[in-house]
Amino acid sequence: MKRAARITFLLLPVLFVAACTQRASDSGASATGTHDAESAIWFGGSYEDGLAQARASSKLMFIDFNTSWCPPCRKLEKETFSQPEVQTELARMVSMTIDAESPAGVPLARKYRISGYPEMIVLEPDGKELGRISGFQPPDEFLARIAKIRERASR
Repeated sequence: MKRAARITFLLLPVLFVAACTQRASDSGASATGTHDAESAIWFGGSYEDGLAQARASSKLMFIDFNTSWCPPCRKLEKETFSQPEVQTELARMVSMTIDAESPAGVPLARKYRISGYPEMIVLEPDGKELGRISGFQPPDEFLARIAKIRERASR
């Protein structure tokens, strides 16, 4: 009986990760961190290409750092990023989503000192951080936070 309890205890983390991964798949998020439902607003290239586009178009750059196992990340995708007014705001910037645990995402998460998920940053076209939003934000709060960050950019 003790052996069965030990095996069950050891399998719980595996089952938890599998369940979270399945939820991420069900939500339409791919392993690369793209938001399929709103793909038109999300820049699909590399970080370097996104920054080059931000410089060329004189736009701010928005990066959503997330992971495949993060429930608040999926909630942000489903409840906030799916809203038309949020999509309009994201389309005004070069917006990308990065899986912080992917080979390309790990060095960027380290560079910008990302310590939790979701963590969103807004960059000036030269790559300098202008502002940061941590955790799940409902649409109205997200838009208010972006507006405050934009005010800093216009000074």
